[in-house]
Amino acid sequence: MDKKPINSKYKFEFVFPKPQPYIGTHIKGDLAGVKVSNPSYKKYYKGVDNMEKYQYMLGQARAYQYMLQEISNLLKAKEQKDEQGNVIDIGKGSPKT
Repeated sequence: MDKKPINSKYKFEFVFPKPQPYIGTHIKGDLAGVKVSNPSYKKYYKGVDNMEKYQYMLGQARAYQYMLQEISNLLKAKEQKDEQGNVIDIGKGSPKT
């Protein structure tokens, strides 16, 4: 079987489309050898370079939030204990008749 060249009067060339701005979820990354980053995420997360750093920072924030809640609970219990003392109404003096 002989292969004959296909003679066509039409020539088709594939032209890659112009790259669109990246709007995905990567803060900064590499997709198939192409460097990508989402500018709004990059601005919002500022110093976060990777997911591990983000998880660490999130853990720190949760720990601080937990400690603040515990301190608040301890102070609230102390205030309630202090308020259980006797209340004496001295008043402004005897009422005039």
